[in-house]
Amino acid sequence: MTMMADAHAQGLSPEGIHVPVPTAAFPGSSFPIARLIPQSVADSKRVRRARRLAVVGIGGAVLAVGGLWMMGSSQVAEAEQQLADAQAASGLLAAQQAKFSDVPRVASELANARQDLELALGSEVLWSSVLAKLQATAPKGVSLTKITAALPEGVGQVPAAPANGTAGSTGSTSEVVIPAGRMTVAGTADSYSLVAGWLDALAADKLLLDPTLTHASTVSGEGTPGVGFDNTVDLAPAAKSGRYVTKETP
Repeated sequence: MTMMADAHAQGLSPEGIHVPVPTAAFPGSSFPIARLIPQSVADSKRVRRARRLAVVGIGGAVLAVGGLWMMGSSQVAEAEQQLADAQAASGLLAAQQAKFSDVPRVASELANARQDLELALGSEVLWSSVLAKLQATAPKGVSLTKITAALPEGVGQVPAAPANGTAGSTGSTSEVVIPAGRMTVAGTADSYSLVAGWLDALAADKLLLDPTLTHASTVSGEGTPGVGFDNTVDLAPAAKSGRYVTKETP
């Protein structure tokens, strides 16, 4: 009994293991408490605890990486499916486009045909209505005996702009106007004043340009002597029918 008390007093267990003996286990108490767990056992527990924590951390990291890999695989599969769908749609559109491969060629041929038609018939004038209008313009006492109509030179062609245009009063270059046609008129009138009235009537019509008297002379015959005359008159571009001209859309 005395030996055990001495061993406790020296901080030794009965097996001879050193056990730290605190001077005070509780505040205000001097009763000693012996720690019977060896230091190596405590260290081993701490190592095992650290290993468990490391295993748990590694397992969590593996799970996180696995989740990210599965998510990435799902996104890759979805992207591949979208790519396949886009390629299929592109192939379908290419097949449909091939059906209309001749459309540009046909459209070009149609445009050329329209251009040729406009060049050939774009200057068409409905002469029947023009001649009827001319007869109606003649004042009383004037009789038209012969009317010859013709297209002027340059009709059906695009006029070239002059190198040095004639400047008008405003300083701008005058525009080259090609008439739609020209008529040569022969007739008789009761007097020279009626011939002048005939020319004035032609000049007042917006569809007629530059009426010019080329000949006038007194003619004698049965009845009252009269005046024989010849004149020319041009048709304004507005006299064209426009049936074969492509109208520009605004």
